[in-house]
Amino acid sequence: YSAPRSDNLERHLRETHKLDEDVIKSLREQRKQVKASARQDHPYHLPFPCPHCDLRYSTDHSLRQRLRQKHPEVRLLFQIKKPNVCCPVEECTVEGLRSREELAAHCRVDHSDAGDFEIIDRSFTTMAEMQ
Repeated sequence: YSAPRSDNLERHLRETHKLDEDVIKSLREQRKQVKASARQDHPYHLPFPCPHCDLRYSTDHSLRQRLRQKHPEVRLLFQIKKPNVCCPVEECTVEGLRSREELAAHCRVDHSDAGDFEIIDRSFTTMAEMQ
């Protein structure tokens, strides 16, 4: 028997093989240890290390999910949404710009003496073109 999800396998073990919850819990813990061991044994496949334990993850999403679920002390970091666009004018103190469009609008209003501001969308087919 094989199952795509561990809860289906556990139900099969419970109903078909009449295993009790202690045995199923022990098997679940063994699977977790094997999975965790694989994460530690093959770090080159898993580029995202957890900063709070020895586990590694293949995607940034998986790491963030781990941090939210297993490391509640860092949960607050994920509740604070940081702006991803900053004004390039050094003395400007405006914060919270969330897009290039907001940045252009801010520059047109607050830095109009510096000239016109616009968003230029460019794409490149090679690295040489970009440079």
